[in-house]
Amino acid sequence: MKDLLQSSGEVSITLKEITDLLEVRHDKSKLKVDQLLKEPSFGIVSKTDIINLNGLKVETYLLNKKQAIIVGAKLNNALLIKLVNKLEEIENNKKPSLPSVKELALMVIKSEEEKELLQIENKKKSTFISNVIHSQNSYTATQVAKDFNISAKLFNKILLEAGVIYYQNGSYALTSRYQSFNLTTIKETTPDSNDKTYLSLRWTVAGKNWLKNNWEKALQRCTSDTFDEYNMQFLKNLPTIAMPKKSERNF
Repeated sequence: MKDLLQSSGEVSITLKEITDLLEVRHDKSKLKVDQLLKEPSFGIVSKTDIINLNGLKVETYLLNKKQAIIVGAKLNNALLIKLVNKLEEIENNKKPSLPSVKELALMVIKSEEEKELLQIENKKKSTFISNVIHSQNSYTATQVAKDFNISAKLFNKILLEAGVIYYQNGSYALTSRYQSFNLTTIKETTPDSNDKTYLSLRWTVAGKNWLKNNWEKALQRCTSDTFDEYNMQFLKNLPTIAMPKKSERNF
């Protein structure tokens, strides 16, 4: 199949040539190009018809060398060097006025790596912002205890023995060393039948996450009786899962 050279002298190649070179499916590759076309930085491409080995007309895309390298990296990064060599072979037929194909390939790969790192960083920021936004929400001991498959009574008992909370004047409070980290908040309960209200310790989103990350450490500070009570209650609250039939076993 004849490689194309645009009138401006810029190297170009069809998507069909790329997919044949990298041994990937052309139809699925067209879908990836369709996704890339949504990004303004990818640029504009034109469509062209070619005749395949079976004599059938196939609609494909015409790509410049930068677009070709980006597509190649998306389709099969391991075989990208084959595409680079192919483009360099085409480029050697003209006087270079732009960065070489290998230089451009390194630029594209670096750009893709930077884009991936940026996506990871944006995801971290999004998670942080989400936690801050939802930090105004708070949860009772009963709600948090469900995450550990235990009762609120045992939940508070474990945190008492671990030195995370203490009991005073009829309510729980966070010990001083864990304050100032937005782990808990104090809310007044609704009036009871006697029109009395109480102060209730509630856990923020940050507090719930902190407990999950440090729960094993809290259990290690408990007495053996409390630890045994935790194990019995935890196992009791686990869902019942039927054992597989003999024909379904893979072990």
